Amino acid sequence: MKRWEIYLEIFMEILIFGAIVLFIGLGLPKLVAFFWPIVAAAILAMITNPLKRFLEKYLKMPKKLGATLMVILLLAVVSFAIYGLIKVVKFGDGEVSQKIPGIDEDLMAR
Repeated sequence: MKRWEIYLEIFMEILIFGAIVLFIGLGLPKLVAFFWPIVAAAILAMITNPLKRFLEKYLKMPKKLGATLMVILLLAVVSFAIYGLIKVVKFGDGEVSQKIPGIDEDLMAR
């Protein structure tokens, strides 16, 4: 192998590595943003599938009705969880809001 062929091969490997790093840095976040709803739906389907199968097998519920109930139940649980989290963060513990002025004065004294 000639010397220039070795340099060309090294240059091509560096170029390919740079292209991969560039893709990971710039392209991958856009792809993740594009595909996250599909991934989220797949995860939610995996979560609700065992309960849906239970409803079909033991309660003899039609497949469409079981799937619809699971989606409604899952959306309700997620909504209540988000509501509870917002309520805890917004209103929080009354003692925390009473302690904040004292903390501020303590930090200013130091």
